[in-house]
Amino acid sequence: MLQWLNQYSGALNALFNLGMVTIWLVYFNLVVAAYKRQRQTKLIIDCVQHGEAQDCVVINMSPEPVFLDAIVASVNHGDDKTYLQPARHSDHTDKSHENSFRFGALQQGKMTNIGSFDEILRESGISLDDGCQNLELTVVAVYGPEDLPVGCSRCFAIKRDEDTSKLSVSAESSISNQIRSRKDRRKLENLLRERNGF
Repeated sequence: MLQWLNQYSGALNALFNLGMVTIWLVYFNLVVAAYKRQRQTKLIIDCVQHGEAQDCVVINMSPEPVFLDAIVASVNHGDDKTYLQPARHSDHTDKSHENSFRFGALQQGKMTNIGSFDEILRESGISLDDGCQNLELTVVAVYGPEDLPVGCSRCFAIKRDEDTSKLSVSAESSISNQIRSRKDRRKLENLLRERNGF
């Protein structure tokens, strides 16, 4: 046995070193992946009842503050989609909505009310009574460590109550879609550039 070990000691040592390197590489990748996960933004778009109105709120679950920069609404009228201009910095003055249409820094774990769905669409010149069937909202934000905008999107179904003729809004998905790929984030950057005339 000892003779066999001595005979193949070089090969065994190489295999041992290769195994150690592999283990360290796997460990390093796990650490890097965990670090990236901790640094990723996580924004949530949700619908809440505020009196008779249904308001849209944005929640920041990222490890650091984000700067809310714009909202993009995509309205679906049957087979046709209409992309609306980003709405931001509203002159909305309803004192009953303390945080309504509040853009700017949003701290970690905090929530801001960006207004009712009617108000969001009215800012873009379209009312919910125009027959739209669903609405996709995209929040565009700036995150300190990142060089490109970040964001999330969520689709909402728009239904009319047959008894009261009132419109109701409900989320079509259980979670918000996080926009993290560089390709999609560049699209957000180009959208903001177009809005600002660059």
